[in-house]
Amino acid sequence: MLERTGRVLDDGTKSEWLADTEHRLHGILSKVKPRPAVCGYEVERSRDGLTIYTMTGKRIPKREIGLLCAGVWPCWTEIVKVVPEFDLTPVVFDAIRKYEWSRTWSMADEERRLQIEHGNYS
Repeated sequence: MLERTGRVLDDGTKSEWLADTEHRLHGILSKVKPRPAVCGYEVERSRDGLTIYTMTGKRIPKREIGLLCAGVWPCWTEIVKVVPEFDLTPVVFDAIRKYEWSRTWSMADEERRLQIEHGNYS
C-alpha cells in the first residue's frame, strides 16, 4: 500500500497504519468463533505494534496444545485474510504474564522489511 501510494513510513503513516491494523483485527475477531480449542482472542497494543493472544480454558487436550504451538489457530485463515500483517508472525508461549500463546506484529520489524525489500527509507 505504501509503495503504491508513494508514501514514506514516517511517524504519521506508522500511527495511521497501526490504528487501521488494530481496527481491522478487532473487527474480524468480533466475527470469528474459534471454539472449542480457543475460547477467544485478545489484542494488546504496544507503542509500535500489536499482539494477539489466545484465550484458552484451564484444561485443553494435548493435541490442541500442539496445534496452538505449531501456529495452527482456529479461524486463523479468516483473520489473516483481513489482517495480512499477522501472516508470518511467530508463535510464542507467554509463560510469565498470561500463560497463553501469542503472535506479535511489530512496526519496527515491518519498517526494516520494507527498507530491505523496497528501499523505502524515511
